[in-house]
Amino acid sequence: MTKVHCSVTNCSYNNDRVCYAQRVAIGGQGAVEDEATCCGTFLNQDVYSNLAEHTEYKSPCSCVTCSVATCTYHADHQCTLNSMDVDGSGHVAIYIETCCSSFKPQ
Repeated sequence: MTKVHCSVTNCSYNNDRVCYAQRVAIGGQGAVEDEATCCGTFLNQDVYSNLAEHTEYKSPCSCVTCSVATCTYHADHQCTLNSMDVDGSGHVAIYIETCCSSFKPQ
């Protein structure tokens, strides 16, 4: 299981800087730097409330899918890290304003 540390504090799945989505989808096919990746699971808390508190699933992320084949940690559409970081600067409005800061080019 991959623990996802998340600095995107206005994401609905963020609970004390840990992601509580059941599955996180990292995107950025062909990325050469972390800014070209994103967290496709991001949901703006302004629109979706705090899903980390209001769903039956109340534990940290249990699965990270990844479409960033250019990342060292990519293996068959999964992330091989035990712990990873998702970031976003300022108040994130949409998922493309996030990034996987654990990205490491091959």
